[in-house]
Amino acid sequence: MVKSDNLLTDAERNRLNASINVLNQECFFAAMTSMFNNRGYAPFSEVGIDPTFIGCGNIIGNFNNPVLKFNNTDCMSTDVVEEEFFHLFQRRMYAASSAITSANYSAALGFLEFEAYLQRDIKTHIKSPIFIGTGYNFALKNSDNTFQAQYITWLNTLTNNRTKWPTTIDFNTYKMWAERFAATNSKYKNFGYTFNINLPPNALISIVNESNCSK
Repeated sequence: MVKSDNLLTDAERNRLNASINVLNQECFFAAMTSMFNNRGYAPFSEVGIDPTFIGCGNIIGNFNNPVLKFNNTDCMSTDVVEEEFFHLFQRRMYAASSAITSANYSAALGFLEFEAYLQRDIKTHIKSPIFIGTGYNFALKNSDNTFQAQYITWLNTLTNNRTKWPTTIDFNTYKMWAERFAATNSKYKNFGYTFNINLPPNALISIVNESNCSK
């Protein structure tokens, strides 16, 4: 999913490839990269390190020609690599279906960020239960305990009590949690995300349905 890694040193390239190799052993990531390649989606034009960026991973450049930047090599962890690769998959899939365009991309950002968080939360919750007070940064961790408990209950429902990946997600419930995420998550609550377009989590669901994940 990267066209050129010429901006990386050998050590940086090895670190990135090590994370990708680990992720390729997981059902969701393996299905995502396979679908990406089979559909002929355009990859990141290049990948590099830029310590001036806030945060670990960032997609920069114009909508059609994105560049992947990491703050440092420690940021090339499996979590960050998976999230940024999933964001590229979202861009390509939703653009191909005209669900998002360069004109409405900013209005879609809240949904895109929450969908990435939800994908990671589902994967994590199936492996080991998410609970209130955990050190893990799940989507609703910064909400009050009542909302955290309700979100975890929703994850239990989505995953059939931590046994399966969901193949459908009710959009109204999804949107409600996306709005709560945007209002309370410490990283994103000041971004001013809006949710005035309909953007169901079709990237997540399509990958799950094409994967060999339990479902």
